[in-house]
Amino acid sequence: MVLGWTLCWIGTGVQHTANHGGLTKNTRLGYLIGLLNDLAVGGSSIVWRYHHQVSHHAYCNDLALDQDVHSSFPVIRLDSQQQWRPFHRFQWLYAPVAFSFLWISTQLQDLACLLEAKTYLVRFRGTASTEIVYGVLLKVLHFWWIVVLPYQYHGFDVMLGPWMVCFGFGGVALSCMFIVSHNVDEAKHVARAEQGGDWARQQIETSTSWGGVIGSFMTGGLNLQIEHHLFPCLSHHLYALAQVTVKDECAKRGIQYKAYPTLLPNLIDHVKFLYNMGNPENAPKSKKGE
Repeated sequence: MVLGWTLCWIGTGVQHTANHGGLTKNTRLGYLIGLLNDLAVGGSSIVWRYHHQVSHHAYCNDLALDQDVHSSFPVIRLDSQQQWRPFHRFQWLYAPVAFSFLWISTQLQDLACLLEAKTYLVRFRGTASTEIVYGVLLKVLHFWWIVVLPYQYHGFDVMLGPWMVCFGFGGVALSCMFIVSHNVDEAKHVARAEQGGDWARQQIETSTSWGGVIGSFMTGGLNLQIEHHLFPCLSHHLYALAQVTVKDECAKRGIQYKAYPTLLPNLIDHVKFLYNMGNPENAPKSKKGE
C-alpha cells in the first residue's frame, strides 16, 4: 500500500506538474522530472502530454473531443449521449473494482498509442520516431524493476499479493483523485448546455474543486481542478491562493463554481452520478425514423 500510494503521489505531485511545465523554470530539468511518469508510475509521458494537454484540457467534457469522456467506455459510462447497456446499472458498484486495474489498462493503452503514434483523435505531431522508441524502452525499464526483478528474487507466489495491493490500491487512489473532478451531475449538465465559445467558463463549469493547501500537496493540485484548468502551467502550491480570486470573480459574474470541503462529498456525488448514468432513463433518445 505504501508503494502504491507513493507511485500515486509521484504521478500527481511530481510528474503531473512537471509535464505541465509548472515544477521548475528549467525546461530540460522539468522534462527529465516528467519522465518519472515513465520510470516510476508506469505511464508514458509522451502519451500523457497529447492525451491530457491537447485532448482533455482544451476540450474539457466535450463528448466528441475530450478523450477522458471515452477512455473508460464501454466498461464505465460517463456521458448520457453514450450508448447505454444493461450492465451499466451496476457501474456505481463495480467502478471501484475496475479502478484497481488502472495500471494494467495504462500499460496496454500506452503501448497501443505509442505504436500508432496517436491517442484517440490526436496524432503525435512534432514527436520524432526516436522519442517514441525511447518511450517504449522506458516502459520496458519500468516493467523490469517493478515486475521482473521482484519475480526473479522472490518468485511469483510471494509477489502476487504485494503486486495486487500495490497496483490495486494505487489505481483506486489515483482514479478517485481525477475522475471526481469532471464527473458529477452538475458538471455534465453544463457540458450539455450551449457555452457560446467561452472557453474559460466551460473549464470552470465542467469541473469541481475540493479541499485546499493540504489537499493540493497530496494530489499535486488535482483537488483544485477548476484552478488547474484555468492555469494548467501554474505550480500546484499556488492554486489555493488562486482559488480565492477565482471564486470571487465567479460570484460577480454568476458563473457556477462547484466546490467541496473534502474529497469524500465529491466522491459521494460522483457515485451518485455513476448511478444516474447507469439508469436506462438516461439512455440516448432514438431519433424519429431510426
